[in-house]
Amino acid sequence: MNNVIGYHYSNKPNLNCLSLDYSGQGIKGEEEKRRKSWPQFFIPRIYLYDSQNRKEPGLGNYCYQVELTNLYQLPIKSGCKISRSIHELAQELYPGDTDLFFTLFENVITYGYNGVYNPQTGVISYFRNIVLCGG
Repeated sequence: MNNVIGYHYSNKPNLNCLSLDYSGQGIKGEEEKRRKSWPQFFIPRIYLYDSQNRKEPGLGNYCYQVELTNLYQLPIKSGCKISRSIHELAQELYPGDTDLFFTLFENVITYGYNGVYNPQTGVISYFRNIVLCGG
C-alpha cells in the first residue's frame, strides 16, 4: 500500500524517537486487555491516527507527524489462507476468543509489514520504533 501520514500524541515535547519502550503508556483500553490476556503473543506498538482530527480525549497535547511505510491495510482480505489458519489455531486454543485471533494475526504481520492500518477507524498500529526529524 502507499505511504500514510500518521499523527501521534504524547505528553512529552521535543521527542527524537517514538519508542516501543513506552508502548501502553497512553489510554488504557482494549490494548491493555489483550496485553494482559496474551502476554506471550502481544506485540508492543505505537498508535497513530491518519488525521489530526481523530485525537482521542486523554492523549497528550504534543503532536508528532510522520510518514509511515509498508503497512498492512485492513480489512483482512477474504479468502486469505494465513488468516484462515490463524483463525483455526485461535479457535482451537480458545474457542470464541476474537482478541486472540487479532493478536496472533499481528504477530504474522510483523514478518512482512511495519504495522497495520485500519482506514475505517483511522488508527495505525506501528510495530517499529520511529525516528523523528527535528525532534
